[in-house]
Amino acid sequence: MKTGSLEGFVDRTWQIVHDSGELAASVTSYTISGLDGDTDVKYRLISRVVSNNAGGLNLNFRFNGDSGANYGYQYVDGSSASVTANRATNDTAVSFGYSSAIGNVNLIDSLIHAKSGTVRTVVTKSAMNINGTSVGYSRLFGNSWNNTADNITSITLWSDFGIGSRFILLKEVHVPSGLRTGELDIRGTLKGAWQEVYRHTVAGSAETSITVSGLLGNTKDQILRVRVRWVNANNSDEGFYIRLNGDGGTNCGYQLVYGQNASALAARGTLTSMYAGSGVALNNINHTEMLLYLKSGFVRTGISEVINGISGTTIINAMLAGSSWNNTADEITHIDILSNHTGAIGIGSEFVIERLNL
Repeated sequence: MKTGSLEGFVDRTWQIVHDSGELAASVTSYTISGLDGDTDVKYRLISRVVSNNAGGLNLNFRFNGDSGANYGYQYVDGSSASVTANRATNDTAVSFGYSSAIGNVNLIDSLIHAKSGTVRTVVTKSAMNINGTSVGYSRLFGNSWNNTADNITSITLWSDFGIGSRFILLKEVHVPSGLRTGELDIRGTLKGAWQEVYRHTVAGSAETSITVSGLLGNTKDQILRVRVRWVNANNSDEGFYIRLNGDGGTNCGYQLVYGQNASALAARGTLTSMYAGSGVALNNINHTEMLLYLKSGFVRTGISEVINGISGTTIINAMLAGSSWNNTADEITHIDILSNHTGAIGIGSEFVIERLNL
């Protein structure tokens, strides 16, 4: 496994301030306290929720225990081939997910703008109601908390959270420009949350696949962020994918919701790998960022934001993709990044993988 440099200059980074660990017992609420939103400015909440309820159940959280009608949301989602949108005002919580059966899994990534002075906002990407190779929904939420004055000091999540659920909160850390992450770690003033473990840029000639080995999916590499800039070197409708542990069976599922020209579309299916993007013509460019939860014990999950088929001023589509790998037992030790055709990963393609330092 090629290891990337950790010595790049930074202006800000992220730091883990709370990790629940995988819950050993089911709970109906979970509170993260001791926060200072006015200082931290932004939070990122990564949630892996295992449902403990046999019926349809929304996942919610509140700031500072505020249960008043001070929240609102707008969402768009895809379920199978259906696209749905909805808005609510005067709601009593931030909605961030949904499950319909015991054992179903959600992978959720919420960016929280926490500083007072304006209405607080939350943008959430959710891959929801996952069971085996079936991904029930991919949903994009925009939420608001209509409180401009109070410092955020706590976040209370509530639903029926089953064994294996986990809540990880990161805060934005502001550091002087020109300092290096390595220097800050040595001084003990900052431990960066994301550590680059692999970087590769295609040069010289196009490639067909890229393998990242030496992963420890149950310990060091439980949560990965995969960032891709892919240049299509094949003159056809080309896809690229993430394959875990070399498993080429039809053991992966996906749910897409996307906008293409003036149409809103959705699709669900199964594959031999996790979907990561596609292009329709030679030299199309794609950008993907995928969050992966790799630890064994439950179906492995991923959620991606994907921009497909960039050529000049034309973009084919913008997409939210939820993915699953229906293997609960094997530790993940390597990842393959694959294309449909030989030599389809073109010169200038770039792949970066980072682990969340838990």
